[in-house]
Amino acid sequence: MDMEWMRLHLVKTCKLDASALTLVGVSGGADSLSLWGIMVEAGFQTAAVHVRHGLRPEAEAEAERVVDWGRKWGVRVMVEDADVRGTAASQHLSVEEAARKLRYQALFGQAQRLGAQAVAVGHTADDQVETVLMHLLRGAGMAGLRGMAARMTAHEWESELPLVRPLLGVWRAETEAWCQARGLEPVQDASNADTTYFRNRLRHELLPYLAEYNPQIKERLWRTAAVLAADYALVEERVQHAWEDCLIRAEPGWVRLRADGLRAAPLGVQRGIIRRAVGWLRPGLRDFDFSQVEQAVGLIQQDGETGGLELTGGLEMRLRYGEVQFIEPERRDVRRNYPQMEAGSEVVLSVPGEVPLGGGWILAAAAVEEVPQNLGGDPWEAWLDLEQVRLPLRVRTGRPGERFCPFGMGGHSQKLSDFWVNQRVPREARAGWPLVCSADEIAWIPGGRTAEFCRVSETTRRWVHLRLSRNPAEG
Repeated sequence: MDMEWMRLHLVKTCKLDASALTLVGVSGGADSLSLWGIMVEAGFQTAAVHVRHGLRPEAEAEAERVVDWGRKWGVRVMVEDADVRGTAASQHLSVEEAARKLRYQALFGQAQRLGAQAVAVGHTADDQVETVLMHLLRGAGMAGLRGMAARMTAHEWESELPLVRPLLGVWRAETEAWCQARGLEPVQDASNADTTYFRNRLRHELLPYLAEYNPQIKERLWRTAAVLAADYALVEERVQHAWEDCLIRAEPGWVRLRADGLRAAPLGVQRGIIRRAVGWLRPGLRDFDFSQVEQAVGLIQQDGETGGLELTGGLEMRLRYGEVQFIEPERRDVRRNYPQMEAGSEVVLSVPGEVPLGGGWILAAAAVEEVPQNLGGDPWEAWLDLEQVRLPLRVRTGRPGERFCPFGMGGHSQKLSDFWVNQRVPREARAGWPLVCSADEIAWIPGGRTAEFCRVSETTRRWVHLRLSRNPAEG
């Protein structure tokens, strides 16, 4: 193993600063032990975490060996215990999945506490090959067949702290040789030979069988992953541009996208945006498969303005009057998503003054004598001619058959029901939508327009400034 190449790789590809702390996950096997030792030899500041899964009798002795290596190298070692079997049972996970989840939670928890620049793990080229083959057998697109990345941010474990895998270009035989050359005896995990685990069956049964057809099968799969990783980066760049163009809003539990922008995107980009929206809500979701992506594409492309689809894990996808929405179950309450009042209710809005509408929404009013140069642009803000409205203002919901005369229609009125449709207000939000009224006449529909009779003109001398805002923490 070329140590100079590894040092440059750590800096250039993994983007690690040798003087900043990197937390290394160390099981004690040849891969993680060699990664840790390479970083120490190369002058990188490290700390190590060993997660004791408690699945084998020798777990205690293995932890002690990792601690001993830390003493020898002068590196801090933290040992964390994980209840793998209990977590697997309580969360309906396989033992493999539970161990992985608890391991990464421990690593990133410690990294945050120590202020580490990244978490480093010892996945090798062999692990990359097994991962690609696993994804191929389960069914995957480019995102799965590219394998693991040498550096990842915004992953399922942490939104900012990177996960790095410096050994993806190094074969397991090389890590074993590195340890042997330095007189190190890595931990031998007997469970790695247990073919009841899917990955082990790939390693010990399927890959040797495929090697009978192509002795270079591992190298070929590794190269395929490298080629697809570069292609995937290009696709993701296109998806990112389309995401920024289509995104209306993304917040915890809710993503809203422009339907027309999605429909105009190429099919591959549509799929990428759909996966990104689901991934934004559920970073660790693994069973969002091809069939669900295609159902989501079908909903986007269907005729009509409304529709819905139940996705995995209780997520819901909605098509609503020009929007494609992805919603967590707890966010389906319309009061959390839109400004709402009890249907048929009415409250007084003094000027100045404010009224809470629930769900964190607050409607505020103020009388002003100076206004900005450019009015408008924010649909949740309005400016009215104070001399044309009757105070106090009233805030209520719509009435059957009610009409509204919006500014810009030359004094013509329209049914409020038609206005809702034209403004693409979701059907379930209309009955409770707040209307700001002067006496009994609608002066402003928040999120929409002001009325013709109270519009601001060149002769306006005093203004009413209205603003509807929301505190997400209260929603």
